[in-house]
Amino acid sequence: MLTMEKPQISIIVPVYNVEKYLRQCLDSIITQTFTDWECILVDDGSKDNSGSICDEYAQKDNRFKVIHQVNSGSSAARNKGLSVISGKYTLCLDSDDWIDSDFLTSLITIADADNVDMVISAFVYDHGNRVVVRLNKPTQLTPPVVTRELLTLLHAGLWNKLVRTEIIHKNHLQFPKHDFYEDMYFSISLMHFVKSVAYSSIPAYHYRINNQSLTHSSDVAKRIRMYKDFVCNLTEIFDKYNLWNDSKMMEGLYLHVNGEKLHLLDLPQSEEIKKLLSETFPESYKYFNWKGRVAWLNYLALKFSTPFFIKIRRFVEMGYRVIRNITH
Repeated sequence: MLTMEKPQISIIVPVYNVEKYLRQCLDSIITQTFTDWECILVDDGSKDNSGSICDEYAQKDNRFKVIHQVNSGSSAARNKGLSVISGKYTLCLDSDDWIDSDFLTSLITIADADNVDMVISAFVYDHGNRVVVRLNKPTQLTPPVVTRELLTLLHAGLWNKLVRTEIIHKNHLQFPKHDFYEDMYFSISLMHFVKSVAYSSIPAYHYRINNQSLTHSSDVAKRIRMYKDFVCNLTEIFDKYNLWNDSKMMEGLYLHVNGEKLHLLDLPQSEEIKKLLSETFPESYKYFNWKGRVAWLNYLALKFSTPFFIKIRRFVEMGYRVIRNITH
């Protein structure tokens, strides 16, 4: 009986209601100059034509493998992908993004040449009418430094990180049950076992800035859910690897705590939001990042857990814009 050789790279793409962007993502995978890959498409109960598009690509290219499942969230979809991958290296892509044709080549060339466990890459933020290149380079290529900078300097997403699959399987790494900040959870878990890191300066991954995504949602219920997921996932990973006594990790944690709290304060207030603000990391304002011209207003909003200062901030920012328009 013939046996298929294991591919060099396994790509996991969770798919949910992205028919508008999915073909661009999958076409960009097909056109890679590096061809020894498999792509696991996990259709997480899509209600649009995304599932059919996945099947279409699997029919015309057997390197695509499709799994259809009842909607269970992005973490569950990625965990399903992790359970079937067989490549030497693993990469997780987002289904509404796309990659330049040399993306895989740029990553695996470095991974093989340096024999490292992980390669971190530069990337591009795509706003539609403009793009912003992010170098995303660690200050030091050591696991402890990279771990800390995942909370501050570096993007914690898995889509710009090529990882040795053995590390994932050997240590039974899984995405958490909560879907927000799940990439950061998984990245920090990885760094606990990664021994060597390299960097690629080629910005060949295009991260689509989608104002309709959960991350940019102004829906109160969704923002509350996001904050709860954030607290659960980050608390769990700090407990799991005993990171509470690492001052740099705590600094990064509070950076995200304060950012998420400011999102809550920007919403119509409810008893649930007030409770979340008062009961989760009530001391976070003491670790405030003072960057920005209206930072003091954000600090006061966090300290007193009131949206009053957020409203003042908007007024002040509007004044700055008016003055800038007049002077320019």
